[in-house]
Amino acid sequence: WSCHTARQKSASRPPNDADPRHDGLTVLVADSFKDLVLESKVHVFVLLYAPWCEACQEVKPHWRKLAKMLKGSSNIHIAMMDSDENDAPSRFFPESFIPNVKLFLAGKKG
Repeated sequence: WSCHTARQKSASRPPNDADPRHDGLTVLVADSFKDLVLESKVHVFVLLYAPWCEACQEVKPHWRKLAKMLKGSSNIHIAMMDSDENDAPSRFFPESFIPNVKLFLAGKKG
């Protein structure tokens, strides 16, 4: 069988969808985007980045600090997705640049 639809590129989903080195930071992969962002009952603040991007590397420490500050919050998650390892949904990330930051509001993600 062949459906002629290309499979999206997705890194492996990490345990608990978390970065073990940075408290409060959710690690998104293409295969978890729907579950963790679109179907989430809370706001999700997403940073789309690439390891080679200098501007992304400058943003990442601030993003990690934000995640640590908000880790106890019950209404928002701070997340990151590596655009080299994952196909970000073009419907939600039509821009062709990185870093790219999007706030997905609870109840308004469709």
